[in-house]
Amino acid sequence: MITWMQRHKKYLVVTIWVSVIAFVGAGFVGWGAYDFNSDRSSAVAKVGERKISVREFQMAYSNHYSYYNSLFGGELTQEKAKEMGLEKIVLETLVNESLLLNYASDLGLRVLDEELKATLVGDATFHDDSGKFNKELYYQMLRNAGIEAKSYEEHLKKQLLLQKLYNILNTQPTQTETKMVASALFMQDRLALRTITVNPNEIDVNEEELKTFWESQKSSFLTPQTYTIASILTPPVTDTKPSDEELKAFYEETSFNYRHDDGKLKAFEEAKEDLMRAYAMELARKESLQTYLAFRKGEIEAQTTQTLTEDKLPFSSEELQKLNDGDVSKPIPTDDGFLSVKLISTNPPKPMDFEEARPLLLDNFLAQSMEEALTKKAAAQLELFTGQDIGLVSRDSMPQIQGLNSEEVSLLLAHVFDNSDLKGYIILDNKAVLYEVLEQNLLDQTKLEEHQSLITESLSQMKRVEVDRALIENLKKRYAIEYYYKGS
Repeated sequence: MITWMQRHKKYLVVTIWVSVIAFVGAGFVGWGAYDFNSDRSSAVAKVGERKISVREFQMAYSNHYSYYNSLFGGELTQEKAKEMGLEKIVLETLVNESLLLNYASDLGLRVLDEELKATLVGDATFHDDSGKFNKELYYQMLRNAGIEAKSYEEHLKKQLLLQKLYNILNTQPTQTETKMVASALFMQDRLALRTITVNPNEIDVNEEELKTFWESQKSSFLTPQTYTIASILTPPVTDTKPSDEELKAFYEETSFNYRHDDGKLKAFEEAKEDLMRAYAMELARKESLQTYLAFRKGEIEAQTTQTLTEDKLPFSSEELQKLNDGDVSKPIPTDDGFLSVKLISTNPPKPMDFEEARPLLLDNFLAQSMEEALTKKAAAQLELFTGQDIGLVSRDSMPQIQGLNSEEVSLLLAHVFDNSDLKGYIILDNKAVLYEVLEQNLLDQTKLEEHQSLITESLSQMKRVEVDRALIENLKKRYAIEYYYKGS
């Protein structure tokens, strides 16, 4: 758990408002035509006495888009954003922020110009090489981001006002809460373990039980999709030998195809053998076009008719997916020449009968029977087993345990710490591991001190989310919300 928190630390501090640095750095996403009521063209919504401006909405959308685009590895499109309801997410975020701002104002909280100035001057983003606030750098960065100084400063004042509100709400965790979380994260158990197995030869395959098992699983055992095709092959034309002049002219057109391992082009003589094969294929390509036209018109018969699975096709199945039954494809290049293919039928998967499914079914049946036998054996030995003491372990530790790989160790420890029983077992592939908790150590003070700041920060965010949720639900009853935005 603590490893996950460290890896995702930057996401644990995301709050309900858009961060200031993101606001400065984000560009604008292109906007299409949006329908706003002409009488309310300057706002997308009104919360209490506060209006959410179109400009504010666009800026927030751009920031959210940039954030999610980074999570998607730079592959977020406007279509995907629309599918995930990004506009609605942004609008509700701004509405929730406005609810809190209204509440802060009603409590009498204010942000003084001196406070705003101090925050700007203290922001290292706008410091020059001397480590001091640089006014020109400040305006330049805002211009580069397409943001007016007035808009940015209004946004910053809102964040400072919200921070004052949160200071009053006091979401900082208490020492007791911090210790409770640390105890859950860093609890240690001293374990005794024993691994038991079942000999596969002990598993009896009863045909009636196998058939019953097949009846319950038959929808999972399907024949592969097949294609029935008729085809004519036009092989490379090798009985026509090109002259050196013809071959040189062909080389001039296609020389980029003939390279050494280091990427350099081959000279004509070096490429001659490859050129002969390519020339023979080019002649076949031209000839196959005539064959294709005659085949499509029904003037010639297919050479072969066969039903093949996708992995047995001498070309990509995508070529057949473009066709309807009865259609003939344009010549498809293969290792043996050009193939003109007529799709007779696409045969979808269907349930296998018992004999077809039996070899595949047997593996599943044996695996299930093995698990049942292991479970029965583990349950029978659980109360009386004597295990090997492996010492103290925690949820995120990785002890060396004989017979278990690292993944199995992780699964075992997760199972132990997710259950309250002092004795238990877990089935891991072809073995069962019995365990007994011999001793518990609820708080590792060393680890608490090592991760104190991360735990405090994460717990604070968790508390803030819970406070937000309860407070916002209450504020929705207190302040009227009007939506003007009509969507795209």
